[in-house]
Amino acid sequence: MEKVSFGKNDWLFLDHDANNVMAQHRGELPMTEDMLKRWGEVWDRRWQTFSGHAYFLIVPDPQSIFPECLPFPPVSVRPVHQLLDALKSRPISSQVIYPEAELLAEKARGHLPVYTQSDTHWTAYGAFIGYRALMDVVRRKHPNVRVLTEADIAFTRYDRIGDLGNKLSPMRSSSFARCTVTAPQSHEAFNNGMRVRGSFQLYENTDRSLARCVLFGTSYSYPMISILKESFSTVVFCHRAAIDEDIIGKVKPDVVLFEMAERFINRVPIDSLAPTHNAVVLEKLGSMSKEERAGLAEKLNQIQVEDETLACYFQQKHFELISTVQQET
Repeated sequence: MEKVSFGKNDWLFLDHDANNVMAQHRGELPMTEDMLKRWGEVWDRRWQTFSGHAYFLIVPDPQSIFPECLPFPPVSVRPVHQLLDALKSRPISSQVIYPEAELLAEKARGHLPVYTQSDTHWTAYGAFIGYRALMDVVRRKHPNVRVLTEADIAFTRYDRIGDLGNKLSPMRSSSFARCTVTAPQSHEAFNNGMRVRGSFQLYENTDRSLARCVLFGTSYSYPMISILKESFSTVVFCHRAAIDEDIIGKVKPDVVLFEMAERFINRVPIDSLAPTHNAVVLEKLGSMSKEERAGLAEKLNQIQVEDETLACYFQQKHFELISTVQQET
């Protein structure tokens, strides 16, 4: 079934996906009371586990920011609104960030694209707006973070084919925004080389007085990481929705961030039943070609972890992955 829906003003929207995103925006898939109850229980447990230092960033769908371009009249109350209302009575409520208003304001300003016609994701500039909304909340409890402003970043426009544009023939490109931090203080210290699910990245900052952060997120986190890594002494990113206790135990973060795209919220994560991140990585290794595993082994040899408390842990992870890759190869 065709996964691209044609909207107005040359907009393309994801359709017929596993989350039925367009049905959510037509009002055909409201959240049930059971789903809302389970979400509340998830966040009660996470709040207690992290002593109130957990934050939930919900990235708006492009349909939410450009509703006038949809091929149908959108509903005013979507599943995300139901979830936000349900979490109002929970301790986490003040630390749930849904930057719809901020993105709509930037869209109206017309400075740079926050979303683009040929892709499902926000642009790097849209991610910066989301980052700014997130850090406004984080720094209330954690003043030892560095919050970048627009003056710290160089943004440029460029055209490329998005993840929806590449489903068409001929393919379709659109205007994106790229960001470059002008005076970076952080570097990538470890990257397991996995794409999307299974991805594991570590960034270290020269300012070791800043707070530590673990981010569990989706592909919407990627354009934000280049900015977020400047705000903390250590940022560990795991591409997953559920907690990984092993990673939390080793990193000992001050701040735990959970990022989820709006369209994914009809899938309630179950932290206790989710496979470990390492198990996911090993599963993906088994499906890789010989050439892909060889390229991964080469990338893994570029480890540069400097933090003494993390070096041993990441060297062990490096050794495990290299050994598995070599055995498979």
